[in-house]
Amino acid sequence: MASRIAWHRNTPQRTWGWALPLNEFGREDLRTALLALLVAVGFVLLIACINVANLVLARGAARQKEMAIRSALGAARVRIARQLLTESLPLALLGGAAGLLLATWGSQSLFHVFRLDHLHLPGQELDSIPIDSHVFGFALMVSCLTGVLFGLAPVFSILRRDVNEPLKEGGRESTQGSGLRHALVTSEVALALVVLCGAGLMIKSLARLLGVDPGLNPKNVLAMQMSLPQADLYNGPPGLPQFCQDLDAHVGSTPGLISASAVGDLPFEGVDTRAFAVEGQPAPEPGHLPGALYGVACPNYFVTMGIPLLEGREFGHADTLTSPGVIVINQTMARHFWPKENPIGGAIRLGGPSGPRLTVVGVVGDVHYLGLDARVRPQFFRPIPRPPGR
Repeated sequence: MASRIAWHRNTPQRTWGWALPLNEFGREDLRTALLALLVAVGFVLLIACINVANLVLARGAARQKEMAIRSALGAARVRIARQLLTESLPLALLGGAAGLLLATWGSQSLFHVFRLDHLHLPGQELDSIPIDSHVFGFALMVSCLTGVLFGLAPVFSILRRDVNEPLKEGGRESTQGSGLRHALVTSEVALALVVLCGAGLMIKSLARLLGVDPGLNPKNVLAMQMSLPQADLYNGPPGLPQFCQDLDAHVGSTPGLISASAVGDLPFEGVDTRAFAVEGQPAPEPGHLPGALYGVACPNYFVTMGIPLLEGREFGHADTLTSPGVIVINQTMARHFWPKENPIGGAIRLGGPSGPRLTVVGVVGDVHYLGLDARVRPQFFRPIPRPPGR
């Protein structure tokens, strides 16, 4: 099967930032999604608790006359409460245990079905979805609270009412008990509506993301990452050609491989930005230079990634340090800075009006480099090698 390969060049750079705990490094983007998932699961848990509470209250309402007769015969309300607890607590604990067993089985099944063992969080390998002591303690607390609060509801009803009233009502339902159940049903419907609306919005967002054209063809593309010293990148090891030529000669000749190339930053993995001035246009005010996303790539990068070439040409091995500086821009940059003219042959000055001159030699299709949910921004690419620090 024919395939393509893209190499991700990772060169050492000096950066400044904030210190983060190791267990939080690289997980900032996961926090919002996990919190939203936690809220949704919490709503589902509340709905389940309300369902159990309604069943317990309905059973307690049916036994109002029994409780009234026991109280009229001299049974202390503490004994009645004790009896109700011995009935409701084991039921709640059994329900919690069944939920834990189902959660353990479901997490293990999902882990293997979706092959999450191949997922690695930053700083930690994911080998399971554990049901630890925190989960067990929370489930135990929720089960006990549900059993105690709603198991004792008939006792609270007896304390607020005359003992003889249930006997006078005959088979009629208690208005106080029915009012509480109606309130619980209303809460359950409201929570279910919130969960359904959230699920609908999530499905709609997912459908929109799946419908977005990323601007490239990821089919049969193998991506690899490697780090190179600057000297090897520009000059090559002793006796070997420079990096792009070496990659093309050794990897590009692999049987079944359509093309091979390298890029500084792969799509969706972050990208640098550079400021510049457009040659032939009014000079911007100091400190207000326009900017665009910036990348460096070897020849055949756009062919390898399935990014369409709309005008001009790609980089070639003739684009070296000694040849005039060239760039390939995306369609958004062409439309933004050269709206009524052909950008081929246009030029920018990197870093300002007195910076290195880079000529536009090609225009490629837009790629959602910052993510499928982010708008496409102007972007330009320079060939590898390029002068260090530029």
